[in-house]
Amino acid sequence: MSSNPDIFAITDRIYDAAVGDATWTDVARVLEERFQGPAAIFSQTDRPVEAIALCSNVDEDRTRSYLEHYWIEDVAMRQIRNARSYDIVLDGSLVSPETRRKSGFYSEYLTAVGADVGFYAPVLWDGCASVVVSVQRSRARGDYDADELRLIRALQPHFRRAFRTYRELRRLRFDEAAGRAALIEAELGVVVATARAQPLFVSPVAEEQMRQGGLSVAAGVLRGQTQQATHELHAAVAAATNRSGGSSTSVELPVGEGMAPLRSTVTPVRQSMIDLSGEPLALILLHKDRENAFDADAATRAYGLTPAEGRLLSALVAGRRLGEFAAASGVSITTVKTHLDRLFNKFGVRRQADLIRQALSGVRHSEPFRDEMSGD
Repeated sequence: MSSNPDIFAITDRIYDAAVGDATWTDVARVLEERFQGPAAIFSQTDRPVEAIALCSNVDEDRTRSYLEHYWIEDVAMRQIRNARSYDIVLDGSLVSPETRRKSGFYSEYLTAVGADVGFYAPVLWDGCASVVVSVQRSRARGDYDADELRLIRALQPHFRRAFRTYRELRRLRFDEAAGRAALIEAELGVVVATARAQPLFVSPVAEEQMRQGGLSVAAGVLRGQTQQATHELHAAVAAATNRSGGSSTSVELPVGEGMAPLRSTVTPVRQSMIDLSGEPLALILLHKDRENAFDADAATRAYGLTPAEGRLLSALVAGRRLGEFAAASGVSITTVKTHLDRLFNKFGVRRQADLIRQALSGVRHSEPFRDEMSGD
């Protein structure tokens, strides 16, 4: 039988790929070493086939030719689509010598890389979609023996668990990325803290707000600028994380003389986050009073804005949309977008959310942004 080191070496790499410590191409390389032939991992639905990991001796052009054309002639993949089982398919039992000579896939595509004897192992079925591990090797190395087939059967459940984990982690990472993007676009500062006011998550907007003062972290704990502000913040966090039923509290955090305070709302987090953390958590929402924080005249002087650009910037900071501003000003949306592009250039940013944050920060860029495509 196959030795334990065979299984351990391959399963270690499989689970590393599932959590992102390795790639599925790395898994294919380990299979190639063990089975002495090019290995690949594919996903397929009822018809199309996509590559998850490619054989080491197949270049991009050959891969494209398989995915766009040759997969239709791949009898083993068609057998798997029809059977929808976890049975391992040996293409030698499906394809006659005559078929091999007449089929471009077998006579041109596989023979060109010395792949004459192949096995296909379905490792995951998800509705009509499947993931298939395939190894092809030269006829000179012989067909796959009983030990090799036992090994791939032993690996199938590991692949199955690993791919399910991989897909779930991808979904969670996508959700996290989408959530971060939404927070940035909404210009909302968010901090998630434990009952001891220790920050577990700080959104990009919150990081920027904290740099401007009012809220900081010292010795791993959130603190206000004054002892009183710190006391009120910690009391609000304690109220939000009360196990008998959290409550929401508004807290104003002083920033500096002549500056609007950093207003915050401290509220309990959703139960799903508590389930993940194992303890009650507080959600701290940070938001500034834009009308008090934004000095339109100062921004106009600092950035050399025209009156039209200054009016548009003030409207954006106040939360108005481009179309709404255009209608109220009696100008076309095209004109408004032209003014917006000029604001982007003068402030050194590329997005509306960054423009507003830069305007509110009061920090002057040393060099204006130049659009590489404009030729300026």
